[in-house]
Amino acid sequence: MDFVILSPPTTRRGTPYNPIMALNTGDQQTAFSIQIENFNGEPDKLEWFLQQITDLKQINKWSDEMTFLFLKSKLAGSALSWYASNPTCKNVTTFDDAVTQLRAFFRNDSTPLSNSAELHNIQLMPGESIRNLAHRIQVLTSRTYNLLEDAAALNQIQSIQLLNALPLKMKQKLIHEDTKNFSSLVEKAHFL
Repeated sequence: MDFVILSPPTTRRGTPYNPIMALNTGDQQTAFSIQIENFNGEPDKLEWFLQQITDLKQINKWSDEMTFLFLKSKLAGSALSWYASNPTCKNVTTFDDAVTQLRAFFRNDSTPLSNSAELHNIQLMPGESIRNLAHRIQVLTSRTYNLLEDAAALNQIQSIQLLNALPLKMKQKLIHEDTKNFSSLVEKAHFL
């Protein structure tokens, strides 16, 4: 058995790397910053993510605008695609409004019954992209049917909910398309 000795990470100069560093943000000098992991849309990590940003805001005495910009820079994956394509988020300009939007969409405190009702009443919102709708359907399906392990059944449920959420003309065109799964249905709907 070989042993590997791990040394602490170092900078280019060979000095030990410190995750606490000073940031220069133009007219606001940051006292210190802890590297915060990007938020990918996992509901169980949302509150910790928001708490870290709130703490940095208080410690560094950031303005609301600076905190809002920092929050947006830390969104990744499904959280970033949701935020970028959600029509209501385009009008958000403050940190508190952004937090409200994130909590409303990525909440983890709903009941199975409320998830089921929300899934079965889902509709395409004005200005919403098909991919954003598909993401909402996937999130609600995983919350509603969290014990269902049959991928084919989940795929069929998601496809049915997508068709139900679309306007009638789109629905009529998609019914005649040959789609193998939910992903291909989303792609065909996106290009209609």
